[in-house]
Amino acid sequence: MRFNSSTTKLWCTYFGGDCYVNFMDIHIDPTNNNLYCVGELGGWSVPTSYPPLINPGGGAYFDNSVNGKQDLFIARFNSSRTLTWSTIYGGQYNDNFNGDCGSIDTDSDGNFY
Repeated sequence: MRFNSSTTKLWCTYFGGDCYVNFMDIHIDPTNNNLYCVGELGGWSVPTSYPPLINPGGGAYFDNSVNGKQDLFIARFNSSRTLTWSTIYGGQYNDNFNGDCGSIDTDSDGNFY
């Protein structure tokens, strides 16, 4: 969600499926005004749907399967807040975004870390 300083809602979207989705960090890159969101998703049973996964092509990293019971997700929204890329990331064990990972950021070239 995005609100202005007068608390008027400017933008909102739903990002989920029938699994749990925990947003852990967000970042707006000052170069391109893209919004990056990262977190974890999964469930103890096999979900039948995940958040919307977008493969933009062009060699972008993309994985659309949870490989353990919990994996990471990364999502990018453009300056108009349209979802342009989202992927699952993780291995066969439970992967999560916690204090070990720190935070997310971009550099002056718009690269995401």
